[in-house]
Amino acid sequence: MCKIILGDSPMDLLNKAYGECFPYLLPVRLDISLTTDCDINCAYCWHQKKNGSLLTYESLAGIIDLLSLKRPPRLNLTGGEPTIFPDFERILEHAHKSGIKNILLCTNGYRLREMDFAERIIGLGLTALNISVDTLDSAKFEMLRGYKFSDFEKVLKNCLSLKEKFPNVNISLVSVMSREVTPDELYEVKKLCISNKLGYFVQTFDNTKYREINKRFALRRKERREYLERLSWLDGRVGDVVKRAQNPLTQKGKSTRCYKGITTVKLSSDGSIGFCWQSKPVGNILKSSFIEIWNSEAARRARAYIRDKRCRCDFDCDVFESLDLYDII
Repeated sequence: MCKIILGDSPMDLLNKAYGECFPYLLPVRLDISLTTDCDINCAYCWHQKKNGSLLTYESLAGIIDLLSLKRPPRLNLTGGEPTIFPDFERILEHAHKSGIKNILLCTNGYRLREMDFAERIIGLGLTALNISVDTLDSAKFEMLRGYKFSDFEKVLKNCLSLKEKFPNVNISLVSVMSREVTPDELYEVKKLCISNKLGYFVQTFDNTKYREINKRFALRRKERREYLERLSWLDGRVGDVVKRAQNPLTQKGKSTRCYKGITTVKLSSDGSIGFCWQSKPVGNILKSSFIEIWNSEAARRARAYIRDKRCRCDFDCDVFESLDLYDII
């Protein structure tokens, strides 16, 4: 799969792969959208039409085993709501047994009301939890997230208990910056995280394929500028990214490189493979082997598209993810 050149360091190979659009290295990040189905109804979900999943345990175990042969990747399980995927716990256990030591679950948190379930999935190898919450205003929370705020309070209580019982598990709250929430509301969520020693992350609303949802939630250019000016409380690496008017990895004239075409695999619930959620798929593991897709002409063109800075995404969690990968190459 990878034409490794003796004597080259991983960073040399990474830059060589970036320049030539050829995968000299195996990916170090595997994101799997297990299903489009969900057990709640967020107002701005990408998947307003639920199509379930075409992925099977066998197809998922196969790609996990392949990518874990040399250096197990970081694994991110998302959706839809990943915890309702029929083989969720089985996949979690398989990934852990394959040697994957960093497993992140991005969840609406609803199933974490059940403490037995929460403790069980940590026991199966889960190392990090990202839980979605945009506001602590109960009425607005219920409007945005589609379930009772009192249930979220149970989720939060259980997360604090998990944090105490499993101190090595990283638990973060994640907010979406949109027209429906104010900077002050985001700040209240951050203060809650600080006081309880939880992580916190903000990302911008990413346009969906639904015009009415985009119209309601997407910040206009002027609104975004004014909004960002009020986020003075953001600090550190994430803050530096979110406060920018443009994606720093795709800005013309910037030297920062986006290595996602080499480092990252995004596997969707229909089996399609891409390098980020905004990019067009380069193949489908239900039709071709991963090796064929990874080395395909479609993959080369997608890498060149990224390398030549023709993409215009500003989905901040993906920007952060690419920056974060510098630490583990």
